[in-house]
Amino acid sequence: AAPGMHAETSGAPMHRLGFVGDVTCLRLLYAQRDAPAFGLLLGVGPQVQLYELRRTGHVGCDGPSEVSSCGPKNAGTQHILPPQAHLLLVKTLLPARVHGFEVHRSSPNRSDTPLVFTVVAWGERWVSFSSLEVAGLVCRSGLHTQEAQARARTQGGATVKDVWTRRFRHWVLDCILIQEDEENGNDVKSKRRLLVTGLSDNSVEVVSVLDGSLVHRVVCEERCLLYCLALHGTTLHNLQVASGSIYNHVLVWNPLDVEQSRKEGDELRVGVRHVLEGHEGSLMRLRFGALGNSIVSASDDRTARVWHNIKDGQQRYTGWRCLSALYGHTGRVWDVCEDTTGQYVFSVSEDCTVRVWKPLDAPKCERSKHGTSAWSHLHHEISSHPMDQERKQMDAFCIHLYRGHQGKGIWRLAYDPHAQILLTAGADASVKVWDVSHGLLDSLSAPLQPTRCRYSIAFKEPRYEEVDRGEAGQITPAQASEVHETQKEYDSTCEWVRCVSLETSGSALWVATNQGILYRLHIDGKTSSGDCPQWRCVWKRSDDWPEQAPLLCLSLCELEDKVAQQCAIFVAVGDSCGCVSIIKCVASNGAATLQWKSCFQAHPAACRVLDLFWSVGQSSRPHSLVSTDRSGTLRVWNLQDAEERQRRPALCSELRCPAPMRVLAVACCSAHNLLVCGNQAGAVFLFHMESLYSGDLALSPTAESFEEPTSPVLVLKRAHQGCSVTSIAFCGEGRTGSGGRLSVRSTGRDGCVRYYQCYQTVMVTAARSSEGCNASEGVWTLELCRQTKTGPISALERMDEVFGRNGGERVAFGFQSANMVAYSLSSNQELARIECGGWRRPYAFKILRLVRAGVNETELGFCFVYCKDRFMHFSRSHDFNWRAVSHILDRPCTWELPLRTMHVCFHGSEIPESFVMKQSPNYLGVVTGGEDGSVRYTDLAQCQVPDDSDPSSRPVFAAVRSTVFGEQPEGCTVRCVRCVRSGTHDCLFSAGSKYSLVCWIRRNSGPGENQGMDGLWDSECACPRGMITIGMGDGEITDQRFMSMQAWAEEHRTHHGDGCSASTSTVFFVLVGSSDASLQLLAVDANSRIWKSVAHLTHHLAPVLSIGLVVFPHARRASSDQDSRVVAFSGSTDGELAAWDLTAAACGTVDAFCSGRCSRRLPHTDEVFHMRPSLCLRKAHQSGVNCAYATALNQDTCLIVTGGDDQALHVAACRAVQHEESSLIVCLRRWRLPEAHNSAIKGVWTNGQLFISAGLDQRLCCWGIPEICEEVSRAVEEDTGDQIEPIAPLPIRSTVQVCHFQVVDVASLDVTLAGETDGKDTIYHVLLSGRGMQIIRYTANQLPR
Repeated sequence: AAPGMHAETSGAPMHRLGFVGDVTCLRLLYAQRDAPAFGLLLGVGPQVQLYELRRTGHVGCDGPSEVSSCGPKNAGTQHILPPQAHLLLVKTLLPARVHGFEVHRSSPNRSDTPLVFTVVAWGERWVSFSSLEVAGLVCRSGLHTQEAQARARTQGGATVKDVWTRRFRHWVLDCILIQEDEENGNDVKSKRRLLVTGLSDNSVEVVSVLDGSLVHRVVCEERCLLYCLALHGTTLHNLQVASGSIYNHVLVWNPLDVEQSRKEGDELRVGVRHVLEGHEGSLMRLRFGALGNSIVSASDDRTARVWHNIKDGQQRYTGWRCLSALYGHTGRVWDVCEDTTGQYVFSVSEDCTVRVWKPLDAPKCERSKHGTSAWSHLHHEISSHPMDQERKQMDAFCIHLYRGHQGKGIWRLAYDPHAQILLTAGADASVKVWDVSHGLLDSLSAPLQPTRCRYSIAFKEPRYEEVDRGEAGQITPAQASEVHETQKEYDSTCEWVRCVSLETSGSALWVATNQGILYRLHIDGKTSSGDCPQWRCVWKRSDDWPEQAPLLCLSLCELEDKVAQQCAIFVAVGDSCGCVSIIKCVASNGAATLQWKSCFQAHPAACRVLDLFWSVGQSSRPHSLVSTDRSGTLRVWNLQDAEERQRRPALCSELRCPAPMRVLAVACCSAHNLLVCGNQAGAVFLFHMESLYSGDLALSPTAESFEEPTSPVLVLKRAHQGCSVTSIAFCGEGRTGSGGRLSVRSTGRDGCVRYYQCYQTVMVTAARSSEGCNASEGVWTLELCRQTKTGPISALERMDEVFGRNGGERVAFGFQSANMVAYSLSSNQELARIECGGWRRPYAFKILRLVRAGVNETELGFCFVYCKDRFMHFSRSHDFNWRAVSHILDRPCTWELPLRTMHVCFHGSEIPESFVMKQSPNYLGVVTGGEDGSVRYTDLAQCQVPDDSDPSSRPVFAAVRSTVFGEQPEGCTVRCVRCVRSGTHDCLFSAGSKYSLVCWIRRNSGPGENQGMDGLWDSECACPRGMITIGMGDGEITDQRFMSMQAWAEEHRTHHGDGCSASTSTVFFVLVGSSDASLQLLAVDANSRIWKSVAHLTHHLAPVLSIGLVVFPHARRASSDQDSRVVAFSGSTDGELAAWDLTAAACGTVDAFCSGRCSRRLPHTDEVFHMRPSLCLRKAHQSGVNCAYATALNQDTCLIVTGGDDQALHVAACRAVQHEESSLIVCLRRWRLPEAHNSAIKGVWTNGQLFISAGLDQRLCCWGIPEICEEVSRAVEEDTGDQIEPIAPLPIRSTVQVCHFQVVDVASLDVTLAGETDGKDTIYHVLLSGRGMQIIRYTANQLPR
């Protein structure tokens, strides 16, 4: 066994508690042959996790949340596993990552007995044979009542009994269980169970299931390295092997092929039967079909192929042929599988997409024709998309494409044909359940994936007929002429689209152009032959205004008249001359009839009307209209009696924002006379009027403005960090919540959703108090309460909350680069992604309710339209066999998302650094920074309580929640993460590539409480790029990264005079080392959020890889009231270690912040300290100093331990002494431990007597060396001064504790104190991160904390 496993089973003080990272394998469990799967086995690192899949309704329905017993009891967090997945078991079976499962049921299917399975798990060179017993399942027959299901949940559980674990000579790629006939002494045949393993040297070993002993070994004649191998068969005689060689071939052979076999020593060598050629890259995955006559293969040439063993006329197999090549993935294909019928193929790839394919069985020349006729009728206008042209030449077409995973790819998939669900798992640690039932049933009618089901309609210089007016004054729509081939070149005189808007049903589009014309296009108004729908001219500006002006904004308001059974559409348009026109149309049978219009001068002629916003009440017509211009002026127009009295709307309010900038979002609350808006600079304004819609205050329509425009009662500057506020709304239709508070929500192009509490504070005026009155005045205020990051969306446009019979969904809509992204905040899933060119072009997006033809139920979908190259491009979430209905229909609605996540989503890439933020006996809160540019907070809860009667049982932790806390700007990767706590504030720093440094600050709840990441954190506060120095060399800097970081806090108490209390100011300092060999000390004030460049530390000539920091308490200096002395150590790639005294620089910065001498301007070079090191320790390592950790031994002595690429540990004892007016750092002792690991050391920690290190050899080593403190004490008494001692061997006199961990490419190590045992032994939690994250518990015998 591996040393770590042996140490754990023998009672050594190291135990692996949990692993969070890539899900490397999936396997479904079936209680009955023809029933859906009831359970799912996951391989997460070395752990095996068992989930019960509960089916209380339709797959994907959102029911009430269920909290598993594994959730944190007193952590204050909520378990977020979906209701259809329940965690039953977490068990470590292998000393390596689990790569696959083979499961056989070994018990009869009876509801009164537990289910027993034989589970074979393999990973790397290890195979584990175990027995799994599952009891008390809700899915078992006989549990139809809620009482029986509740009893099953309480009595349910799963246990695993290990039978044997064996290590093979080569990596294990596949395993299957078979049965062989065995004769005993009485010539009676019996069945013997055997385990067949396929190894990476293209060999097969057959072992006994009783003890794992070797029975047979068969080697293929084609000896080569394999990346994948597949086995199929029930006995040794019909066993088939498919091997994926590194030469891009698939080798098919039979281990007991008599014709191709020969004996060579103790091995049986077998030749290859068939060689399948066609791939142009290495084979990554092979799978046999259900009958063994088909093979699906995945390769890194970005294709998958389907191979069939062809039969001749006499039903004899003649050979393997490739029938379908699946092209479409943009990355390496990691896994592929067929359904049981062979009609569909599922593949997952490095591009984080899931594709469903429909292979074509006809010959290639016929398949091309069949493929064209099968799906060409869905293209209503054009079918010249490059992806569509490629499909005509392929052997299979993609009928669906799903997105939802993130990171480096999707590793594995599993398909349940009975439930028609597809499960995928990847590098982001999540398992997603996709409902593919609609996609498989409607494959012929909807061959295109949802996010690409589009068509385009031209908009090119249409000619119009004369407009006829009816008796009622309505305009007869004119039909646009066809597009002529001889079209003149596109210039400024042409007509082009300025803005677009969709109706609620998604069936009609409104377009406003630069020539002052308003069009309406009925999208679903197509002929059976697929002809393009026609543009209809509804209104022209030239009919009501003499001059021509472009339309700049367009806004729709749809209201249902239940008495008249018709829908009224109010359209408001604004132009460049300050005019606003309101048109009322009635929609019927796809046509819109104009009923009423009103045109008026809303703003001065020199001001452009940039945006219009409707305010709708409970009546059948809108209350008011808000118009805005570029100066930040808002005008509110009363529309209550405008239509009945045939008059123009009356101006009732004029609002003026302090900043003369465009207002992009407005929301009104008529019940409280409130208006909240957001502008282009990210500011939010709150206005309150005495009566927002009162007719008494209405001015004449000819009045240009109020004498004194209303000013906002509250301004939140930089609410979205300088990014535009794209939408704002009162939640709950303006109803007050608890405490009489209103909820407000805003979205911005910083990708965040922010929630506010709007409430009225009571204050008694001084004038009325002097008169003896108890009257009071209320002042409205707006307070930020929380914020949410919207995953992959960088420019968030808006968020919609939709509700159905199964709960609600929060859907965010925005853009990432040139793609439109629809994202579910409720399930943290990406719903759609469409390449459109970004948000700067005209677009419209709507959430739809859809009714399927012939089915009396509705679902929710979306419609997206954008203008590009003078074409209107449409995309809808369903094919056109679905028809859209209005939102006013009283019909039960379900939110049909294509997927659900039942496992915690994590980073999809490496984790350079992590640390424990909060911990309790059964709970851990961890902060991680990933190369994906995000900072996450993950809750790990104890899901398996140790059994006191079983000494071998250990507690197991599993991730129950993981949320994105923040992200680096511009997609920069995160290299370092640090959190600093002070008496009043907490600050979280994140540094990474492109010299990006960001911090988040919050006011903590108290000096003695640790609330984890809960509470209100301010928005990210990025350090200005001008404060960060770049490079020391003469050449151009190409590598701009922060490589290391340390931070601390300083508090300063200011006394305001006699009788006044003192105030505390907190300044956070951060020391960053970069790849250009520079070190810089920066500071940020907790109250003003002002950054200051403090000092440049000049010494290193190579990149700074690590920084150690120690803060000596109670080292008060005479010239300052600072209570601490700060010493930092920096290590570079040349193996040199430098020590710096930062106390003087920190004192001067705190004094500058307290006296108000710091401002937001960039500092002058004379204001920045230039420092040289106080001590240099040369040749600490032969090469890079990868990690460093410093700890204080007393008030002026510290210990610095480093690990390097030379596999050695270096320990130095240093002392900070006061010499006249300056302080010095002297080295007392130095020690070295060569060959501490078998590879580079990436993480170290010490408390002075216990040393812990982790290396790339995946070993965690712990040494107890209390003798070091004794030597340091003797050195202090000897007072060696500034003499540098020679390096001595590290005095190790105790046994080294070693534990193997499963985190590949470990990058950081963090150790926290967890408590004590009954024997007064100290317990530590060791957190390792790299490609995944793992927690190991270490018990130190009789060592101090």
